[in-house]
Amino acid sequence: MRRKIQLILLHFIFCGVVLAHGDLDKRIQKVTEEIRLNRDSAGLYFNRARLYFQHEEYLNCLSDLHKAQGLGYDNVLQQLLFAKANYQLKNYVAALWYVEKILSNNSSHVLALKIKARICFDQKEFRKSALAFEEVLDHCIRSFPENYLDASRAWEYLHTQEGQERSIAILESGIQKLGPVPSLYQKLRDLAISYQDFNRALVVQKAIVDHSPRKETAYYQIAKIEILQENFQAA
Repeated sequence: MRRKIQLILLHFIFCGVVLAHGDLDKRIQKVTEEIRLNRDSAGLYFNRARLYFQHEEYLNCLSDLHKAQGLGYDNVLQQLLFAKANYQLKNYVAALWYVEKILSNNSSHVLALKIKARICFDQKEFRKSALAFEEVLDHCIRSFPENYLDASRAWEYLHTQEGQERSIAILESGIQKLGPVPSLYQKLRDLAISYQDFNRALVVQKAIVDHSPRKETAYYQIAKIEILQENFQAA
């Protein structure tokens, strides 16, 4: 029965992706027809570049961005799209050039900071990545759990005492600000275990029990942590 449900869900997900891309195809075709009639319209090239990006055609996206730029189109939205498309193609030098151009005019631009953080992470510059992710947290109007997870992961990958302490502190600040978010609690528990801080792991897992509507799996995790400490009776 479970297998059947999974197949049904996969079918609907696949259909949704196909429909979304089909809609993008039509929109790209429509803008292409408009460009044929208005070949000097920088705005149309930029609009098609955005559609190409959504369609994951990053080379076509960059081609249209350059055409728009040649026609005098130059603003922060275009610079950001240049950065995002180059990032997807792993053209990190070009992506970072556009990111820094944005940040030179607005040092708190959250989306540019996030791209910079991801570039640094991909290039294994984990301290730079972590600091950039922290700037995202400092400047974003609304915080999301993934921002805290990204910052914590960058500090974790530093593999230093400082990195361990910051990776934990970032998650704790996220829980304090956002409340009992399961993904933050689970990552905090897993980090505590990996750092062999079993007392902290137990405290976190007990908090997960308190906030879980179904508690059997959460109690099972407590047992596993007790076993790691050889507290077999407690387990």
